[in-house]
Formats: sequence, structure tokens, C-alpha cells
Amino acid sequence: MGINRLLRSSLRTQLGSYMKNVTATRVLQDHTLKVSVIARHHSTEAQKEDSVTNLNDSQGFKGHDMLAPFTAGWQTNDLHPLVIEKSEGSYVYDCNGKKYLDALAGLWCTALGGNEPRLVAAATSQLNTLPFYHSFWNRTTKPSLDLAKDLLESFTASKMAKAFFTNSGSEANDTQVKLVWYYNNALGRPNKKKFIARAKSYHGSTLISASLSGLPALHQNFDLPAPFVLHTDCPHYWRFHLPGETEEEFSTRLANNLENLILKEGPETIAAFIAEPVMGAGGVIPPPAAYFDKIQPILKKYDILFIADEVICAFGRLGTMYGCDKYNIKPDLVSMAKALSSGYLPIGAVLVSPEITEVIYSQSNKLGTFSHGFTYSGHPVSCAVAIEALKIYKERNIVEQVKSISPRFQDGLKAFADSPIIGEIRGTGLILGVGAYFGTQCEKHGMLVRVSGDNIMMSPPFIISPEEVDEVGKFHGFHEFPNNKHPTHDQLHHPSSSCVPEDNTRVASGWFGGGHSPLAADDGRRLPRSYLLSSHVKHVAASRSLQKHFPQPQVGLLGLNSSGPYSTAAAEQSKGYKGHDMLAPFTAGWQTTDLQPIVIEKSEGCYVYDTNGKKYLDALAGLWSNPLGGNEPRLVAAATAQMSTLPFYHSFWNRTTKPSLDLAKELLEMFTARKMAKVFFTNSGSDANDTQVKLVWYYNNALGRPNKKKFIARAKSYHGSTLIAASLSGLPALHQSFDLPAPFVLHTDCPHYWRFHLPGETEEQFATRLANNLESLILKEGPDMIAAFIAEPVMGAGGVILPPKTYFEKIQAVLKKYDILFIADEVICGFGRLGTMFGCDKYNIKPDLVTVAKALSSAYLPIAAVIVSSEVSEVIHSQSNKLGSFSHGFTYSGHPVPCAVAIETLKIYKERNILEQINSIAPRFQDGLKAFSNSPIVGEVCFFVPKLIILVNKRLQHDNMKEREIGAYFGAQCVKRGMFVRVTGDNISLAPPFILSDEEVDKGCYVCPTGRKKNILILLLVFSAQHQLVAAATVQTNTLPFYHSCWNHTAKPFLGCYVYDTNGKKYLDALAGLWCNALGETEEEFSTRFANNLENLILKEGPETIAAFIAEPVMGAGGVMLPLKTYFKKVICGFGRLGTMFGCDKYNIKPDLVSVAKVLSLTDLLIQGTQFHVQLQLKRSKFINIGAYFGAQCVQRGMFIRVTGDNISLAPPYIISDEEVDKIALIVNPNKS
Repeated sequence: MGINRLLRSSLRTQLGSYMKNVTATRVLQDHTLKVSVIARHHSTEAQKEDSVTNLNDSQGFKGHDMLAPFTAGWQTNDLHPLVIEKSEGSYVYDCNGKKYLDALAGLWCTALGGNEPRLVAAATSQLNTLPFYHSFWNRTTKPSLDLAKDLLESFTASKMAKAFFTNSGSEANDTQVKLVWYYNNALGRPNKKKFIARAKSYHGSTLISASLSGLPALHQNFDLPAPFVLHTDCPHYWRFHLPGETEEEFSTRLANNLENLILKEGPETIAAFIAEPVMGAGGVIPPPAAYFDKIQPILKKYDILFIADEVICAFGRLGTMYGCDKYNIKPDLVSMAKALSSGYLPIGAVLVSPEITEVIYSQSNKLGTFSHGFTYSGHPVSCAVAIEALKIYKERNIVEQVKSISPRFQDGLKAFADSPIIGEIRGTGLILGVGAYFGTQCEKHGMLVRVSGDNIMMSPPFIISPEEVDEVGKFHGFHEFPNNKHPTHDQLHHPSSSCVPEDNTRVASGWFGGGHSPLAADDGRRLPRSYLLSSHVKHVAASRSLQKHFPQPQVGLLGLNSSGPYSTAAAEQSKGYKGHDMLAPFTAGWQTTDLQPIVIEKSEGCYVYDTNGKKYLDALAGLWSNPLGGNEPRLVAAATAQMSTLPFYHSFWNRTTKPSLDLAKELLEMFTARKMAKVFFTNSGSDANDTQVKLVWYYNNALGRPNKKKFIARAKSYHGSTLIAASLSGLPALHQSFDLPAPFVLHTDCPHYWRFHLPGETEEQFATRLANNLESLILKEGPDMIAAFIAEPVMGAGGVILPPKTYFEKIQAVLKKYDILFIADEVICGFGRLGTMFGCDKYNIKPDLVTVAKALSSAYLPIAAVIVSSEVSEVIHSQSNKLGSFSHGFTYSGHPVPCAVAIETLKIYKERNILEQINSIAPRFQDGLKAFSNSPIVGEVCFFVPKLIILVNKRLQHDNMKEREIGAYFGAQCVKRGMFVRVTGDNISLAPPFILSDEEVDKGCYVCPTGRKKNILILLLVFSAQHQLVAAATVQTNTLPFYHSCWNHTAKPFLGCYVYDTNGKKYLDALAGLWCNALGETEEEFSTRFANNLENLILKEGPETIAAFIAEPVMGAGGVMLPLKTYFKKVICGFGRLGTMFGCDKYNIKPDLVSVAKVLSLTDLLIQGTQFHVQLQLKRSKFINIGAYFGAQCVQRGMFIRVTGDNISLAPPYIISDEEVDKIALIVNPNKS
């Protein structure tokens, strides 16, 4: 089925933000609440009157700085939040000392209650050994491998083969969609992409997982669900059975309805069915006994995958280890989170069946990497806590404990049955729902429950005692209805045959589906628009504006689709974990099955060690994330103290914790590029940028501009890995095989002057041309359609691309002209990487929204944030007062432990004057890179003020070399010599820790045979003669794992700038991003041209449709691309990574929203200081994957970098010393071949 036909079909429906369904005999009762009820659904009069909470004599938190999840504006402005301060067992205490029985275990999370000493000890031990290392590019950590093995052994409902780690259940279910789409594309079934979920289900809060959910509140004002998501009946027998219908007959009817839906849509279009064993957030709805027995044969009949969402049910909640065990479900894929770590740290997981794994691996060997993953996938500290939690569940026989106490729990709640407002009590194990409306009274009497519609949900910790169970029954006290007006029998019990809403509900208008759109009219216009190339990006046509190196298209569901195969190469085998149990991010099947991953075991400063004891200089600081290096005692102490006091409590429904409020305040004070008002917390930069889309859509819907929904991003940008964040990214590898980007995402020119300027074009002219192209695009699409523009101040993962000096000045003028929001993606650039606190400071960017992550916690724990301008915040708050809550958020939004670590990280940045330290070491860092200028494969060394350096290549054509493989070879050589860099195509990126020493800088220069002995931090293996490139071809096949999509790395613990694999080998982690620049055109002209291109794009799309522009001050994952002085881009640039606390500071960006994550941790070592964000771009060869080879050589020689294609990236910890900086030179030793 073509995309246009699919979307037209969706848009013709009049269901608005509700769901497609099979017509049934009867329909759901009208349960759409009045506006006032929605808005104040989770409020408590008790709070208004006598439960005013604060920290100091009931003062200080009213009107706080946090944009809380699922909380309306009036709650923030008019009420004091309930601030939880500590926990003990099954109880929590607010900041006034009031004690509450936590009958929801946080949010079904803290199964082991508060203060479990073994979990605190596990976290502290891992933080002291290896606080963070990523699992990209065939590197990983021992905790992630061990946890994958434990999960596969614990799940016995059906055979599972691999585990893929995420940061939350939302990310896990978002990942499921990409897994299924890749799977069907690999099997040659590009049309089999639709998902069926159920009404009243809950599957998460990313844009895609919210689409899967069947709750209208998650769809309204967000133009959801997506058009590929269908919904069938909710299996709530009590509410929806027909008169006289038995549970067996009810189950049969629902199964028949499901089959009718499949046949109506076409079995060849239905990819998967997703279901919770027991519905949780939708109302604690256990299915009839025969329900899943009837559903599964239908799915098998039509070759439809079954996804079991075990996020709530897993690990004993239902009295069995998994919900699948209770209902005899045999899933193909499983999602889990919450109790996986007992909520102590953010982590989620996806279990994958052998059949799916085999297809993914076999096809990735042919077509390329499964290009999906998160920076914190398999975070070693989260994994270590999860391992210990699983041990406790097993040793204490937690399943039997739940079984033994469950009858008492269920019987105790029967006390509610006598209330005249109770219609039904339902539950199983330690999960229970009461069809009533009295959450306020529970809180007043000292018990915290969850209220959802007319449901009260209780899900206490597994450690709850019989006495505490008895106490639950004493809290009800609701036999008298307000004003003694008892409801009628019909009001209490009004079942209907179907849970699917009627068609006469609110109609939403939007671009992602779920409502009528003007483009669906018969006026010749289509949605989505045709795209120029499959995995390419939309752009304004301009001579040489974009490279023509993308494959031919194959039409798919969301508009753009898979590209053909690209060349890969085998990597050198070693010993130990070959064929491990983890589905690693951005790793091809052959790497897992044929190669031994580099398993990082510990870290010391700027070095890491593998399990063989080999030492590596980590010239990429994890993934631009760990600027303070390993073993910063203050961060370990902060995490341990918070975990011992309050390991977790959520921030939903006007409840929160002090660390989340304090961190929000700190971020707003730190970001000075423009005035910002609120902070919304997420778990990663990916879900932060995903959140930006929902914020912008809500904002425009609230302003009565329902068509202003399109986003403009830039080619070669990187904004994350959720389905929507990947759509925003401008890297074809993230789009191929996933049918991306989404149709509402447009792409304009990459501001890489060196590569894309016209002959004789100055930087100023180049910037003008790009701005004109942007305006042309806006006008072409319609300004009333363009909602936002997103950009990194300096492009990171796409190649470390600095914008021309005037680029952002020209771009911002175009955006302002058409009322388009600017989103600064500071995930890489924020917190000093560019030599300013934010990339926005560097380029004078004034964003409406900002994304920060990575350096926010120095990667010690997963956390990210969106910073929101006062204008956007005011609209959201004022409209939520009228229309209801901003219904978006993650379980771990504002998790108190990562927030506590982030607060301490920001203190360290300030106290140690991290920007001054970065700037002090920059000259030495840059001087060392000059050694590469004489190499025959190096085209250009680009210095970013005295801080940021980029080495960019000229193309080198040689009869015996394959184009784009020099970078891979170079990276392989760096790994071989003990340094990690990043290779992206012909770019080599370095962004070492801020604590890099002079010696470590020098060592980096020794990694590569440049003909210079003592020059600074460089991981590229630069060759003095072309014959060396020819020789490289003979070893390339054994060293490829460090090519951009072949990073078969993982980690154990690390210290400072070093990480260690499980063999004890030590690596200096020198990872950074990618940089690109252009020849002939000046930076000023380049910036002008790019700003013009942006304006052209806005004009092409229509300014009224452009809601926001999102950008990293310096592009990170897209290649560490520094903008020229007048251009900005921001996302990976927070917390010192650019030499300023945020990338916005670096580039003078004034965002409306800021996303923050990744780096929030420092060590005791003072930064000897350089701007640690380096990109080396290699010349291209026809016959060798030089980037992968270079990365492999760095690892072999003991240093970690990042390789993406022919790009090498370094982003070391901020704590890197002079000695460690010098040591990089040793790794690139010209005397080593």
C-alpha cells in the first residue's frame, strides 16, 4: 500500500485523536470528560487547603521551575507540589515529615521498596569502577552482557535470543516499532508495517509509543495516533460485555473483531499486535481467562508478531515472574522496565526471539547495521543495579512472596465493595484497580494511589508486610458520597459491548495522522510530499548543496525508505564474549556472531581498560558524555547519598522530589543565551528531542494553528534514535530500513562550507545562499505549515561541522520572519565543549527550546532535559488550564538520583571553572593536530577559536583504495595503537575528556605516523605516503569493527579518561564527533547561504507550518560539526563540552527549548584544559575502509575514539590532564606502522 493512500485513508477518518476500530454491536459509553474535570483530574483539595508542601516552613516550591509530566499549568502556578523527601520500606515521607504508604510503588517501579542496601551497594561499586561506557561499535561493558544473559534465562514463556537495552519502557516500545519495520523490510515485505494495539492500553510517552497507547488523553492536542497504528477492543469484561454474555463468549467476540480488523486492513499490511498481559495505566484490567488463547491463533494465522508489553507486569507483579507465564502468552518480542531495577535507576529492555534475531543479523550482514540505539543503552551502573535486583528476586523467592500475600491484599480491598460509589474491584497478584474516584481522600489519610478516570490503582512494593496490607483497607472511608448524593445503579454499572470510542469524538487536525488535514482534500496536494531520494533528506535544490551519494528509493510507510547495501568489512576476532546475548546498538549481526567485543572493565581518568588489561586513551569521553572522566568521588557520593535517602519517586500529578526541582532551577540560571522559564526532564537526548515535537505540536494546537506542524532539520544532523528523533536527523543510515523520515520532517542544507560551497563563493555568500534556500523551502511548503527548525550549534555525529560566522544570524532572521520556533540541540555542545558554556553562546543563537543531555551528569547516570522559553511555557500552562494537562512524561522524568548527580556535576563545573580549564589546554591540543596537515590523506585542519579543532580531508583517489574507506582504516589503526576515536565517512573526530593532560595530548599524536613525534591529541592514523594506504587494504578486513556503523564495543567500569575491558586492557577514551568545512567560500558567505537555504525551505513549506527549529550548537552524533562563526547548532554541546557551559552560550543561541543530557560529572583532577571536541576528516580511498581501520588501530594501541564512516571523533573527559593529552601523541606515533 502506498504511503499517500495509507495517509489519505487515515485522514479521512473522523476519529480525531481517537483510534481506528472494528464496528461492534454496541459502543463505549461516552467517557470523554468535561474540560474542567480533565484539567483538575489529579488535583487534591487537601493540598490546596492544608497540605501545602515545601521545604522550609511550607515556602518555596509554588510556581517552581519544572515543567512536570502530566501536570496542568494551574497545578504548578496555584498549588504547592507534594515534595517527597525520603523513603523507608513501603513508606515515603514528604518534606514536612508526613508519612505515606506508597500503594503504587512509585509507578509500579520500586518493587523492593526504599533503602534496599544491596541495590545501593551495587550502584556505588559500579560507579567507583566504571561509571559509564557505551555499547556502540562492538564495545560494551560486562554488566550489560551479564544482564542480557540473566534476562534471557529468566524469561521462560518462549525462547528468546537477544536483549536490547533502553532507558525506559517508552523507549523500549518505540524500539519495538523500528525492530519490526527493519524485520519486515529485511524479509522483502515493505508494506507490512501497521500495528494493532488496544483501547485503554498504555505503552509509553514518546510520540510513537503514545500512538500505540489507547488512551485519548495521550492523543488529544498531539495529533495522534500515527496513521500506521490501529486499535481494537479493550478486554474489560465488566464494562464491555453484552447482556447475558459469558467471559468465554466475550473473548470470542473480541477475537472475531480483531480478525475482522485484520481482514479489513489487509493481512499483508499488519506487522504486529502489542498488548500488556494485564492493562496497567489504563485501569488495571485483567483479561478474561480465555482471551489470549483466542487472540494468539489469529495472529499466527496471519503471520503477525506478538509484542508483550511487560513493563508493569514483569518480575512478580502478577504472582508469576512474567505476565506471559500467567496467561500462557508466547510472544515474539517483549518490553520490560520499571521493576527491572526496582526503579532505583532508569533502564528498560527489549527481548528478541531467535527468529527475528536471525533475520536482523543475516540482513545486517548484507545490508548494513541495524542503525538504532541510545547513548545510555546498557548503562553499566543501571545494569549492575538490575543484576542485583534480579538476584534478590530469585534469592528471596519474590514470586512466592507475592503469591502468599496476594490473597490478603485482594481480600483487604474488598472492604471497598460496600461503598455506594464502587462498581467493581479487580486485580491479580499485587496489582489492583477500583472503579471509583477518591484519590484525594487517600492522600489526605496518608496513602498514595493512582487515579485514572474512574479508576483507583494500587500496586504496592513486593516487600509490603501483612500489617501494611491490613492498613490499606483502613484508608477507604468513602461510604458517603459527596453531598450524600449517591449515584444510580446505571451510573455505577453501565457496560457496553466495545471499548472503542464513538466516531463523534473530538476531531484533531495534524500531519502525523489521527485527524483530518487540509492536504487530504481533493486539491491535488498530497501528504506526505514526494521526496527526492529514499533515505535522503528534503531540501531546496541548489548547485552542490548536497552530495549525491544516496541510493535509490523504495517506497515505504512514512514516506522515505530503505536504501541499498553499503560495504562493510569483517573485524579482528578476539576471545571471551563472542556470540553474546546482547543486541547491541548500531552493531551488525556479524560483529556479535563472528567477533569478540571489546569489553571495557574499568576506567582511570582519561583511560579505560578492557578485560585483558589493555589500556586505552578514551579520546571521545564515552560518547561526548563523560567530560569529568572516571572515578569522580563527588558524583559517586552524590548518587550514593540520594539512593540511600530516596532512590526513586516520580514527578507526576503535582508530586515530585527536591533534586528535580533544584536541578531545574540550576539549569535555568546557567542558560543565559536568552531567558528561559521551565525545564522538562527526560532520560536521554533522543527522548528529549522526541519531546520537543510534542511540545511544539501542543503549543501550536493551543494557539489554534493545527496545521503548523512540520519540522525543518538539516542534512548530516543527528538528533537521536527514537523513531521521531531519527526522522529529525539528517543521516541516511538512520533512515534506511526504517521507512524514515516521517512525512512532517523536511531537511535543508548542511552548513558545511568546505564541502558544499560553490566555486568562488565566500562564506558570507554561502550562508546567504543557505538562508535563501531555507526561505524558499518555507514558502514552497507554506509558512503556515512550518512549526520549527532544529539545529545543533556545531554538528556533531554528522561530522563536526562548524557553521559559517553569519550562518545562524541569517537563519534566525528567516525563522523570526515566519514565526517559526528555533530548537537548539545542545546534547553534544552544551556545558563547555565549544569553549563556551553552551553552543548558543558561541553563535549568538536565541532559541525557543533547548535540548541538553550527555555532559549534564557526565554520563554517570542517564538524564536529559528540555529547556522551555517563557513564551512557549506560558501558552502550554495557560491552555492546559482550559484543555487539560500536557499529557506527556516518562516514569523516570526527574528521577531523583540522576538529578542529584547532575546537580553535583554542575557545581563541579562552576567550582573548577571548567571553561577556563578547557580554554587553557586548547592551544596544546590544537598544535598537536597541526601535525596532520602534511599528511597526503588530510585535506584540512580546522581550528575552532583556541578551543575546537577539526581535521577535514581532501578526497584522495588511488587505484588501490576504495572511496570512504580511508577513515575506517585510520580509526582501526588508532584502536590498534590504544586510542579510541570516531570515524564517520572521511571524518575523524576527537573530543577527549576535559581532564586530558599534556602527556595524554602528546600520546594521541603518536598514535598516527605523521612524521611528528610530539604533537597533540590526534587519533587518526595519518599516512606519510600513498603506498601506506595500499598496505592498509590488506589488513582492513580484520580491523573494520571501528567503522561508523560497526562499533562492536561495550564496557565495564572506568576511571577518569580511561576505560578497561574485561581482560583488563586500558583505553584512553578520545571519542568526539565529525567536522566538515568547505573550500573557496568564506565562512561568512557560507553562513549566509545556509541561512538563505533555511529561509527558502521555510518559505517552501510555509512559515505557518514551521513550529520550531532544533539544532545542536555543535553537531554531535551526526559528525561533530562546528558551525562557522555566524552559524549555530546545538544539542550535544551542554555542560562544558564546547568550552562554555552550554552550546547556546558558545554561539549566542537564544532557544525556546533546550534538551540536556549525557555529561554531568567531574573528577578531583583539575582540567588542564582544551576544548575537547575534535573532528578529523579523512581523504577518501576506493579500496579501503580507512575509518574503520583507523578506529581499530586506536583500540589496539589503547585509545577509544568514535568512527563514523570516514570520520574520527574524540570528546575526552574534561578532567584530562596535560600528561594524558600528550599521551595521545604517543598513540599516533609516526614510527609505528
